Amino acid sequence: MSKTLIIGASGQIGKMTSKLVLSKQQQVVALVRDKRKLNDLV
Repeated sequence: MSKTLIIGASGQIGKMTSKLVLSKQQQVVALVRDKRKLNDLV
């Protein structure tokens, strides 16, 4: 299984993209400055 790197995953487009990729049962590696902004994705 491949991993998808999403740069800026805590922004609006990054969050939407992360949710879409995760809904397709794929692995995501998120690159963010502040990991506290990712609480709704975990």
